[in-house]
Amino acid sequence: MPGKNVQTGAGESALERAQRILKYVEQMIETVGEHPECELKREWRRDTHYHRAEFIKDVQSFVNSDIPEDKEKYLVVGADEDTKEITGCDHKHFDDADVRQVFEAHLDPVP
Repeated sequence: MPGKNVQTGAGESALERAQRILKYVEQMIETVGEHPECELKREWRRDTHYHRAEFIKDVQSFVNSDIPEDKEKYLVVGADEDTKEITGCDHKHFDDADVRQVFEAHLDPVP
C-alpha cells in the first residue's frame, strides 16, 4: 500500500483493526520484507539469558526508532526476513502478561 496511510482510528473495532493490520503486514512481507517499520523474526526465543536479552534489545531499538509515535510499527514473529515466508508461531508464547513481565524486569519505563 505505497503512499497510503493505513491507520484509521475512530470507529474501527478491535476486529477491524486486527484484520486491517493482518492484511497490511502480509502485503508488507510479500512485497517489501523487513524495513524500519516492520521487523521480521522467524522465531523469538526467550528461554535463555542471551535470547531474552536479544528479545529486549530488539524491542527497545524498535521503540526508540526515528519512526513517529503516531505511526504504527510492526514486529512480526513467524516470518523469515530472507525468504519472506510466513512460517507462523505459537501465539501462547506471546501472552501480553508474560511479555510485559520480561520488560518490567529489565526496562524502565516499560514500552
